Amino acid sequence: MEVPIHAITLAGAGSPTLYHWIRHYQELGVDEIHVHLHIPEGQAAAREPLEADAQAAGCRIAAVHSGDWMAAAHAVYHESRQAFPNHWFVLADVDEFQEYPGGLRKVISECDRVGFDAIRGCFLDRLSRDGVLAPVEKHRPLSQQFPIGAFLTATILLGDPRKVVAVKGGRPVRRGQHHPIGGNPCPPRYYYLPVHHYKWVAGLEERLCARIDYLKKQGYMRWGESARFLQWLKHNGGRINLQEPALMAADSTNGYPHWARLVQKALDLPIPAVTS
Repeated sequence: MEVPIHAITLAGAGSPTLYHWIRHYQELGVDEIHVHLHIPEGQAAAREPLEADAQAAGCRIAAVHSGDWMAAAHAVYHESRQAFPNHWFVLADVDEFQEYPGGLRKVISECDRVGFDAIRGCFLDRLSRDGVLAPVEKHRPLSQQFPIGAFLTATILLGDPRKVVAVKGGRPVRRGQHHPIGGNPCPPRYYYLPVHHYKWVAGLEERLCARIDYLKKQGYMRWGESARFLQWLKHNGGRINLQEPALMAADSTNGYPHWARLVQKALDLPIPAVTS
């Protein structure tokens, strides 16, 4: 009997990729999709467009959270899995679109049969052809709207591009789903999966400014990642400089040509000692 596969996400106010996210994981063949919303107090109007996107994609909203974002994320990505410790859960923020060679069911079935309890991957940041933070069109594939692949998160933000893409319900992962805690994760030589990262879209500057303000107030040091990007973007005239050699930017219409090199760079990054 095949083990059930769930997909979980937490969408905040102004998440332009939610409709595409739902359709993507439906097409991958997950058994159940859990879309949670985070709507801050006083921003009730932000709920309606997200619910409309979910309805248009044929998906119901699992729950609506308010208050602290980190607390909501913990409830969604950690606590909600505990009821099904032997099921598999795809963990993907609303701008993260995972790719499974041969199909999701094939990869997870192989890992489950061998005894692996987590599968990892890393960001392939997806950008517009001219580096502009372009608006998201609902009825056109994101891969066509943002055809350029790049290694942006690690090189410009100095953030961690590595992700736990799928995990057994009972297996804990670090905050942000960047690394598993213990267990028996699948070695990268078997599977290390692309996570197409459609973060770099219109409205990002405003969302990052709000994120910086929130993280500073809560005492989290990760606000520096967003600040570095905004400063770099301003230095480049408000668009992503695709000529920056470290980005390894390349057309990914028929696959990203530098994937093996990108993976090696990701694997060579140190693992943070803290769980933040």
